[in-house]
Amino acid sequence: MSTVVKDITKFGFEPLLQEQLLWYSVVKNISPKEPTMKSILAQKKLFIFDIDGTISLDNRLFARTKDVFDKLLSQGKFIYLVTNNSSKLPSHYISNLSRSGLDTDKIRLISSLDLALEYLHTNDMKHVYWAANETVSKYISGKGFVFDESSPKAILLTYDTEINYTKLLKITELLHKGTPYFATHTDFVCPTDLGYYVPDIGSFMALIEAATGKTPDKTLGKPERYCIDKALAETGLTKDDVIVIGDRLYTDIELANRADITSVLVLSGETTKQMHDESPTKAGFVIGSIDEMYEYL
Repeated sequence: MSTVVKDITKFGFEPLLQEQLLWYSVVKNISPKEPTMKSILAQKKLFIFDIDGTISLDNRLFARTKDVFDKLLSQGKFIYLVTNNSSKLPSHYISNLSRSGLDTDKIRLISSLDLALEYLHTNDMKHVYWAANETVSKYISGKGFVFDESSPKAILLTYDTEINYTKLLKITELLHKGTPYFATHTDFVCPTDLGYYVPDIGSFMALIEAATGKTPDKTLGKPERYCIDKALAETGLTKDDVIVIGDRLYTDIELANRADITSVLVLSGETTKQMHDESPTKAGFVIGSIDEMYEYL
């Protein structure tokens, strides 16, 4: 008989089962010393969280995500959610968090999709060929962009969960014509609650590079620091006030390291302890999951 970790179905999320959390177990000898982590977190004013693999999987919040957020808000902290997942709209995440009982008016979300669209708009690239699923395509059109297959000013690759060969052929054609090429982010895989990962945009980029030799002229999501700059501009804080919490070394932790910001790696998503130990990219702290973080607040 499965044991439900916490009854969060009433908040609009499916429950996580105990056996599904076994691979998130804490490795005791890598937990940070409490006084050090506690004192660091107490000093920080702006908490930047990744979403998929960090505070949730699919539509399932981890058991103490709400407790952590409520505690931070009660302490007057700023909470920013920064996601590279451009297959879902920002409203998707906000809606789910709202159903969980969180005060979403006090939580800001930045997505790689919006960062990319802001960049294209700023650089007067309104005619775009984009690869995106139907929901995201409608969102892009609603932002005033024109879908152009013949002579676009830019190509925009998103995490297209409806990618097909026709789209790949069009991207290949436009790249051979010299069309500027942008991608929302670089993640190779996306974590799921199925016990395995699925291909993300980075896998598509590798395929395109193998065929054309081309890589994006620019990516806008993590580890690029556009999200950091946006959060600092909106809050008026400095990088010394910020801490980044995420599950990926090459996006979340690399983002923090490039910006010289303290980071916390959670082992509830893509990265394992061994991967962290063997990587040149190191986090400031390593914990099993966001559920542990509550004890340090």
